[in-house]
Amino acid sequence: MNTTTASRKGWWIQLNERRAARTGMLVLLVLALPAVVQAQFTYSTNNGTVTIMGYTGPGGAVTIPETINGLLVTSIGDFAFYNGAAPLPYILTSVTIPNCVTSIGNDAFSWSSSLTNVTIGNGLIGIGEGAFADCGLTTITIPSRVTSIGDVAFAYCWNLTRVYFQGNAPSLGGPSVFQADNNATVYYLRWTTGWGATFGGRPTAQWNLLGPWIYTTNNSTITLISYIGPGGEVMIPSMINGLPVTSIGEGTFCDCTGLTDASIPNSVTNIGEEAFWHCTSLTAVHFNGNAPSADTSVFSGDTNATVYYLAGTTGWGTTFGGRPTALGWPGTWTATNGTITITRYTGPGGAVTIPSTINGVPITSIGDIAFQSCGGLTSVIIPNTVTSIGVGAFQFCTSLTSVTIPNSVTNIGYEAFFSCSSLTAFAVDALNPVYSSVAGVLFDKNQTALILCPAGKAGIYTIPNTVTSIGSGAFQACSRLTGVTIPDSVTSIGDIAFRYCSGLSSVTIPNSVTNIGSEAFESSGLTNATIGNGVTSIPSAMFMYCGNLCSVTIPNSVTSIEDAAFNSCTGLKVVTIPSSVTSIEGDAFSSCGLTSVTIPNSVTSIGNGAFSWSSSLTNVTIGNSVTDIEDDAFYGCTNLAGVYFMGNAPSLGGSSVFYNDNNATVYYLPGTTGWSTTFGGRPTALWFLPNPLILTSGPGFGLQSNAFGFITSWATNIPVVVEACTNPANHSWSPLQTNDLTGGWSYFSDPRWANYTARFYRVRSL
Repeated sequence: MNTTTASRKGWWIQLNERRAARTGMLVLLVLALPAVVQAQFTYSTNNGTVTIMGYTGPGGAVTIPETINGLLVTSIGDFAFYNGAAPLPYILTSVTIPNCVTSIGNDAFSWSSSLTNVTIGNGLIGIGEGAFADCGLTTITIPSRVTSIGDVAFAYCWNLTRVYFQGNAPSLGGPSVFQADNNATVYYLRWTTGWGATFGGRPTAQWNLLGPWIYTTNNSTITLISYIGPGGEVMIPSMINGLPVTSIGEGTFCDCTGLTDASIPNSVTNIGEEAFWHCTSLTAVHFNGNAPSADTSVFSGDTNATVYYLAGTTGWGTTFGGRPTALGWPGTWTATNGTITITRYTGPGGAVTIPSTINGVPITSIGDIAFQSCGGLTSVIIPNTVTSIGVGAFQFCTSLTSVTIPNSVTNIGYEAFFSCSSLTAFAVDALNPVYSSVAGVLFDKNQTALILCPAGKAGIYTIPNTVTSIGSGAFQACSRLTGVTIPDSVTSIGDIAFRYCSGLSSVTIPNSVTNIGSEAFESSGLTNATIGNGVTSIPSAMFMYCGNLCSVTIPNSVTSIEDAAFNSCTGLKVVTIPSSVTSIEGDAFSSCGLTSVTIPNSVTSIGNGAFSWSSSLTNVTIGNSVTDIEDDAFYGCTNLAGVYFMGNAPSLGGSSVFYNDNNATVYYLPGTTGWSTTFGGRPTALWFLPNPLILTSGPGFGLQSNAFGFITSWATNIPVVVEACTNPANHSWSPLQTNDLTGGWSYFSDPRWANYTARFYRVRSL
């Protein structure tokens, strides 16, 4: 007999000693260690333990071994799998970290954008700074022993949505642990401590995890032998580690006075004696299959409990295990003030009609994630007692094809039907006062707001011209959508509206649209996009991860390109930034395919990492109004050869503006100021233009001491003529002064400028 336990050996021994004393049985604890598969690692040893320092294998799915040369692996060192300045020759997709590892070093896995899955053993105590920064993680589970997490440990994990903590809130090394992880929610178990409304800057929510189990395996089936969780509402799993749970052993829940509600899967065929003995707070036990084998002592002492069974199942009488029975709902619920909220559905799926009452009490709400990941659910009819559908209520129900919404529903939560990839239609009762449906798409009552397109909708969709707003996530994950026509009636497009629309190849945003939410087209299949002139900013992450995007039209109405707007648009080779833009924010064009870029004179600041990791970028022209370039702006542009400045030297936000740009030279115009032999760590050189130029920036331009002045820049020791006229249309230019451009520039001053109603200047060569 093999016994497996995740934690708390002392609990296991204590519970089984008590049980042995009561039953005369002896239970033996046997721990089996998994086989070690050693990959190719570099490492160091200290006091008989191993620290992983690097990896030289082929990549892909990597399992870190428990031992190397007979020594226990206890830590992963700083930068062990770091994929930063010098990209590694392998691509890491998943990592399994064994229980023996207690610490993960600084930047251990950072910049591994293909790393989407990490399994952390329960021995981990500390996670270093930047350990998983810029990874491709979507979810991560933090074991209960972790007490510290370094700053920026998970920063810039753009796809991270859920962080699950199994223990108390650990200490954080700084405020930026989850920086830029704008979609992430932190989930914690209800019996743990230290949590608030936010953690690390991200919102928190209670994680309704199945309680910890101790169990045995026999003939490829699982028998539960002890539950060591806190109680409350508990769903017994149907599978553990891929094996079916078929038995609940003797006294598994004995003396669990905090247990209030239990749901038992249809895989269970046997329940041992006194399995729920003296669970004095237990009020409901829900069975999802036929009556299992059990005797009358199963619920001994549970004087408040009722056993609920499903219609169509067999073996039930008026009592079971000594408690009365009643027809019930396949799952869990809560009752408050005479109404019921369904908290979880555990039935087999198929076509489900939700009842209007349970035990005569009306069902008014479908709770958050109540049907989440119910893969067998094909259709659902919601009764007209329900007024609210919770957040993520039906998300990831991949077989769901239709939903009937009654006239009573007045609230549908965020991502309630996210990633229901087979869903083709919503059917809304015509009398519903808040919602309506047209051609299977969910709208508000008057069809002015498009709320949700079913994820299974295919082909080209034309939005009705009654619509003025496209809601947050309205088309999210509509992967079969190949085209969408947005009418001139639309004025706003919500956050993540078209995210993950992998089949959408082009979009034209009409001039009527004045507001677009963040990540609106993130990770879509767009190859070209045209933005109307009603838009004043390209919002954060609007086209992030649109790897196929090769053409985008930015109108002259746009004044700012926000953070990560075009991040990882690897197919974008050329972009025209209009002269209306004044700021380019952090990571705006990071990891793009750009080969050259001209930053217009209107731009005053370039954000942190704005063009970083754009390895195809060879030259950049920077306009004369840029006064500030933040750190890492051109970090890792390894093929950058020339950076051409039209104005004076701007201030730099750090020493890494041109880090690893080993081929770059900074060019500046004669007559501009603030330059030395190097700039941002790169060598400088004079930039001689083919024709003379009047510099229109800097303190020397304009009215100076009752004279109008400017600098002429061109080539060294070449004479130029400054000419003036009162009307350039009549081509009557008069020479004012001939200057030799000593050092490539000269200053001109006109004390007679005030004698004219209008005065225009130009320079030409002799």
